[in-house]
Amino acid sequence: MIGKLRDRIDILNKTEALGDIGQITNAWSVTQTVWAWVKKITPRYIDDANNRQNEKHYEIILRDNTNIRITSKIRYNGQYMRIDGFGEVSNTDEFMKLICVESAHEIVTV
Repeated sequence: MIGKLRDRIDILNKTEALGDIGQITNAWSVTQTVWAWVKKITPRYIDDANNRQNEKHYEIILRDNTNIRITSKIRYNGQYMRIDGFGEVSNTDEFMKLICVESAHEIVTV
């Protein structure tokens, strides 16, 4: 499995900070950059307010990582993805599987 981890991905988590006038500002920051195996899986079309949008779905396998939450984002080749779910890889706790969705309307401020 180790030999298949050839793609670099960034794990992003949302951070909150106080702005100059006391307002809360949200930003995404890179928590970690890791090696992974990114596989494109069958795309699905969704109906969003009667508009059909193409979403690209990916399966990402990486070493088990405690920095990843369901609210985290993944950056791969300049594209941002949300995490749709988690899965198992074989019977080992050494690796984890993420099911991610890249969407054209995904906006992330880093």
